[in-house]
Amino acid sequence: MFETNGTVVRGLTSSSGTFRRNTAADADFFFAQYDSATNTYADANGRTRSNGEVTELPSLPLQSAADLPDTDGDGLADKVEFVLGTAPNSRDSDGDGISDLAEVQQGILDNVSQGAGIVASADTPGTAVDVRAFDDLVAVADSDAGVTVFNVFNGMNPTAVAQVNTPGNASAVALAGRYLAVADGTEGLAIVDLIDPPAAHIASQRSLGASALAVEALGGTAFVGLENGELAEVDLASGGVLGQQTFGAAVHDVRGVGDDLYVLTA
Repeated sequence: MFETNGTVVRGLTSSSGTFRRNTAADADFFFAQYDSATNTYADANGRTRSNGEVTELPSLPLQSAADLPDTDGDGLADKVEFVLGTAPNSRDSDGDGISDLAEVQQGILDNVSQGAGIVASADTPGTAVDVRAFDDLVAVADSDAGVTVFNVFNGMNPTAVAQVNTPGNASAVALAGRYLAVADGTEGLAIVDLIDPPAAHIASQRSLGASALAVEALGGTAFVGLENGELAEVDLASGGVLGQQTFGAAVHDVRGVGDDLYVLTA
C-alpha cells in the first residue's frame, strides 16, 4: 500500500518482491506491506524525489502482526486492514458471509475498495487517444503512430506485445477475438490480425469515402462512424463492406451494449 498526497494505491508485489508505481514528485509518502503467508507487517515514511527521478523505497524488515491492535477481532490487525483496504471495524467488510481473514487466507479477497490512483502505466510511441480491452489484451489508438497492444494477463503491468503503424491517423480502436479494428482517419478502417501479437499485421485496409472517427467491433463485424454522418458495417474477416446507414451528422462514437448499438453524432 502506497499513500501520497491523500491518494492511496494498493497492489501486489511482483514475484521478485518489487513494487513499482508512478507518483507525485517532492511529496511525503507512507508505504506499508503485509505478507499473508507469515502474517507479518512493516511500514515506513519518506519523501519522493524530484520529477523524473526514481524514488527507491526503503528495505522493510517484516515483523509479526499478531500483537498489533485488532478492533474487530477478526485476526487481521487494524494496520493490516488499512493495507488490504478492508474495514477495521467489520469482520466481513464486503458482507458476503466470508470473513476478511478467511478471504485473505484463501486468496479471494474481493469487493473491497482498493483506493484511487494509478496502479500501472506504460508509454506509447505516439499520442494515445483511445483505449479498449478484451480478455488479456489492451489496445491503444496512438494517433499517427498507429496502434499499440499490451498484455495485462492476471493484473500484470502492461507489457507491449504489438505495435502496428497504420497508414492513417488512428483515432479509435475496438477488439473482437483475433481482430483489432482501427478508425484510421482519412484512410478509413484498418483491420489488424492479432492471432500472433508479436507478428501482428494489417489484414485489410478499407477506404469508406470519409474520415473514420469511431469504431465498435461486435462478433465478426466492425461498425465505423464516419465524418460525413454515415455508419459503415464491415466484415472483419474479409474487410468487405456489408452496408451503410446515414445519420446526417458526423458520427463521433459508437458503442455496443447487449443487442443495442449506440451512435453519438454531432
